Amino acid sequence: MSESNGIIVQTGRGPSIKGTRLTIYSLMEYLKDGWTPKHTAQWFNLTPAEMDEVMAYLKANEAELEAEYAEVMRKAEEQERYWRERNKDRDKLPAKPPSDYRIAIARARLAEIKRERERCNS
Repeated sequence: MSESNGIIVQTGRGPSIKGTRLTIYSLMEYLKDGWTPKHTAQWFNLTPAEMDEVMAYLKANEAELEAEYAEVMRKAEEQERYWRERNKDRDKLPAKPPSDYRIAIARARLAEIKRERERCNS
């Protein structure tokens, strides 16, 4: 991939905007969804110069970025499938009863205790 003027740096998450956690892949998604570069830059608080560099970087590295991003998405989907399969039994666990239900149970138990004490005191 071609180098940028210092705004775009390589991180463990892929090419990112220096000083942020914003990846080029994130910007690619917005641009693919039809956002204009101007609106994308405003949304992510990028200066026009930064967005110009992002656009130049995207154009210069389009094929490599697309292939790399496809691989990132494939791995993410693979991990999601793994964890869904691993946790499928957890989905079958009963949900916690609503809090008002627990209050009703506590009140019923308290009433039962009061009745028992009244019988013992009689």
